[in-house]
Amino acid sequence: MVRYVKNDGRAVAALAHFLDVFESILSTQMRLGVKESVLLTSKGNIASLMSKLDRNDEALAMQRRIYAQEVSLFGKQDERNLQTILNLSDMLIKNQDFAEARSLLRETIDVSRTVVGPENYVTFKLCAKYSHAVPAGLQANRHAESGDLLDAEKTLGDSVEKARRVLGPKNPVTGDMLSDLTRLRKIIGHVRASGKGPI
Repeated sequence: MVRYVKNDGRAVAALAHFLDVFESILSTQMRLGVKESVLLTSKGNIASLMSKLDRNDEALAMQRRIYAQEVSLFGKQDERNLQTILNLSDMLIKNQDFAEARSLLRETIDVSRTVVGPENYVTFKLCAKYSHAVPAGLQANRHAESGDLLDAEKTLGDSVEKARRVLGPKNPVTGDMLSDLTRLRKIIGHVRASGKGPI
């Protein structure tokens, strides 16, 4: 797929073309009666392209439906849901629905630790995404519960050394986790110093 560059007219045109192609493929698949899991993959590609084209409300609505259908088909304790939740959380964060993103990610981290293990790449991604959503929400609306900040710090602190060992210190996920952990600790330190929160 073409690399997306914001405000690059050629890239946007290419993405729009890919969207038309995937929508046509989905229409054909539905006509042919292919199995639901295949349709969900096609729908996920379409939602991702919509998000990259800043059709955020449409992308988020489709990704919600995909997640609901996957849960209905496979149940919540299924590995196939994990990537869908990463995609959905990206769209929630992009739409500044931080509270929902935090809640969804926090619940899914525990599921992922059980289903694929605490040292799996997807589990690390979920932890990193969750711990990013908390300060992002604080920056956007100047509000975060002290429990969220402390839980995000603990979740990331528990995972970052494992990520460094398993993925390596130069892996982008490890780097993001370290940056967000430093950011979280600065925020918590500031709140404690100001005396404006119960932390």
